[in-house]
Amino acid sequence: MANFTPYGIYTYVRGKILEAFPTIYVTGGEEPIPPKGWAVQIREVSHSRPIRNVCLNGEDEQWRVAFDANVYSNLFNGGYDDVYKVMRVIEQAFRELYFIEFECLPVERANDRVSRLVARFERVIGSGDQMPTGATGATGATGATGST
Repeated sequence: MANFTPYGIYTYVRGKILEAFPTIYVTGGEEPIPPKGWAVQIREVSHSRPIRNVCLNGEDEQWRVAFDANVYSNLFNGGYDDVYKVMRVIEQAFRELYFIEFECLPVERANDRVSRLVARFERVIGSGDQMPTGATGATGATGATGST
């Protein structure tokens, strides 16, 4: 088992998405969405120490992290249905990593083309916490961004 890292969390969630939707574009950075199809952006948006000196030795051994997941579909027919199907997979993957979903909101369309759903997941991680078995990031991801 491995310790929680931002890349390990991203890779685990990305792997679950690609298992369910092998042709979807998944990225961990700020990139334009592809010209046609589905896209997902998963990124850490917050990292902080919620408490100082929580141990008798004065060490800070926990931190709070938050990830955003954005799901886009620029397919005109069924776009909102598509983004909700993908988001259900993302929600389950974060649940397996013991994250709590803070909110999930549809974003109003800026035009008639793009459907978007955004969710935020948060968790407090202790220094001894380990990712669940099988969640070491060995899901075939080749980098922080990329498509298949």
